[in-house]
Amino acid sequence: MTTKIKFILFAAIAALAFSCGNGSKPASNQQTDAIADTKALNFDNVLKCHAYSYNDGYFMTADYGCIYNPNGGNTLGNAVVYLVPQKDLNVTDDQIAAENKKVNALNADQYKKDYNIYIFLIDKKYLNYSKDGDPVYYQKDKFTEVVYTYDNASGNWNAADSVSVNGDPKQEQTWRDNFLSNVTSKPKQQATTATTATTGGTTVADKWFGTYEFNIDEDHPDWRDMQKISLTISKDSVVYHAEGYQIDQTYLLSATDNGSSLKLQYKSPIDNTESAVLDKTKDFGTFSNDGKTYKWVCPYIDISFGSGKSMPYKLNKK
Repeated sequence: MTTKIKFILFAAIAALAFSCGNGSKPASNQQTDAIADTKALNFDNVLKCHAYSYNDGYFMTADYGCIYNPNGGNTLGNAVVYLVPQKDLNVTDDQIAAENKKVNALNADQYKKDYNIYIFLIDKKYLNYSKDGDPVYYQKDKFTEVVYTYDNASGNWNAADSVSVNGDPKQEQTWRDNFLSNVTSKPKQQATTATTATTGGTTVADKWFGTYEFNIDEDHPDWRDMQKISLTISKDSVVYHAEGYQIDQTYLLSATDNGSSLKLQYKSPIDNTESAVLDKTKDFGTFSNDGKTYKWVCPYIDISFGSGKSMPYKLNKK
């Protein structure tokens, strides 16, 4: 059953990518940047947008998933939702129909409580429109897809990984399969708060979880010289975000926990935009706490906003 569903998904993606290109218009009249502030995201409507079906240890939205609808429901983009039970679930073929019915009767809050949720989202800015298409909104040849997961501790949706595709639908499917294989092969979590997290392949203690912020040149007489920097650390990801005049950067970072500090390294873009500074360094330095102050020594930030001068940045935890 797993192979059959994957084949259907792959065939649909390939057909849409290569046969629907003639009739296209923007998915929205107002083209917006890819979502950077994950705290503003709300996927509750997406969670109840489409029926779920059981597949190899998890439940997923059937057919094309939850298609973008600018008139309401799902106004974010094309989404496919996976619900991975936090407790072991052994389902026989005879039990699938009953389990599907049970899961589809739950509400969004129950999903958040009992399942690890993974939402694969292609933002609306990467969609084309065809009134005769099936579905009517489909991804462009070049697009970025981000997988978000819900963090019960903070109540936020956090980006866990992303992929940028350039015309090859197999690339997206391979990336998604590998991600799902990693998250479903781990021991199932009980419905309690985690004390450590695997981020970028390394265990990070929960004492680091949170959002940290600081401003650069906030007292400068020219407001265009100010940048707002944030670092969000959760059980699933480490996300760097910088915003300012003509600046909007959101990157996934990997983290190595050394006990008193985190060693950070660039991993991938979330919104498909990368600074030229990454050609010079992908080193996001060391994030530390001496018991009183959070400090960040970051070569990437030094080159981007500090003329290359190395200095420690003091951050406030929200």
